[in-house]
Amino acid sequence: MPRGRRSVHPHLSRSRRGRRGRGRSAVTTPASLYVDPASQSWVERRPGVHWKTLWEEGDRRAVLIRYDAGAVIPRHRHLGDEQIWVLEGSVTDDTGTCPAGGYARRPPGCLHTVTSDNGALVVALMSGSTEPC
Repeated sequence: MPRGRRSVHPHLSRSRRGRRGRGRSAVTTPASLYVDPASQSWVERRPGVHWKTLWEEGDRRAVLIRYDAGAVIPRHRHLGDEQIWVLEGSVTDDTGTCPAGGYARRPPGCLHTVTSDNGALVVALMSGSTEPC
């Protein structure tokens, strides 16, 4: 490479690369989305299971889920993907328990029942829907 030239990623167009000393690039990008869950009301989706939708686009969403002690989500099949991070408490399904600080993934086709003996607070990223079994 000639002296004084910077390497530029080959997949970026010249307009995305920007130039030193000439201001910002002309390309606009989506802005970050910040959500204050405290400003939202809990919606009871099932007895003892409450949601706050943090983000939703098409069939993809991010939700904050609060399980009351003893809550049960009846047996269902995931048609899309679900990833959860347990912030407080724990949730249990047919294959194990996910405690506070834990992560679990339910791939498309996963069939399970979810319970929370002592309650839990969970962040879930989901695509697709579920169907009862």
